[in-house]
Amino acid sequence: MSEPKQPSAPSAADFATRDPGNAAFWDERFARGVTPWEFGGVPDGFRAFAQRREPCAVLIPGCGSAREAGWLAQAGWPVRAIDFSAQ
Repeated sequence: MSEPKQPSAPSAADFATRDPGNAAFWDERFARGVTPWEFGGVPDGFRAFAQRREPCAVLIPGCGSAREAGWLAQAGWPVRAIDFSAQ
């Protein structure tokens, strides 16, 4: 009896750079929609945390799509959101 074949691991996506210190790394991922850290909205835990506090100045470095920044701003919070990627 032979050993069952193990499924091969999916091949890694073909990107121009794998250096997260390079803005092109992030630009390419956003442009291609390869953003597994994006959940399509503001996480419930974040909403609950913010709703227990009074609005105050907020800085969100590495904001990505800035969903949290938009949500906070609509709720009256002064927000600065910055990201390495222009995408």
